[in-house]
Amino acid sequence: MNKAVGVSREEMTLPYYKFFEQPLAEIPAEKLEILKGDPSALPAVPFEQRNLFLTGEDKDFCQLGYGVMPDGTGFVCNQTYMPGVTGEMLDWWFPWHSVGSDLRYKI
Repeated sequence: MNKAVGVSREEMTLPYYKFFEQPLAEIPAEKLEILKGDPSALPAVPFEQRNLFLTGEDKDFCQLGYGVMPDGTGFVCNQTYMPGVTGEMLDWWFPWHSVGSDLRYKI
């Protein structure tokens, strides 16, 4: 498989490089469909109403798609389900992927 993200020789020597070599997960069909059509017909949650998103009351707004707000701001709406992932795992991953080599982020 040809990867679009390159790695340096130094990164290839890191003990976790093997994880970069693993195949990527399949992209869900509904996300690929976005590329075929027009941007979302639904607007994004306006910044001033961001608490609608935070409280889960944003169902009248874009959930999966992209577009441009009336003020010219671009937006992307996405949901990623990760069955079995715990809060503790996320607490570990966020600091882990952002320190050291860029390879951690690339993985």
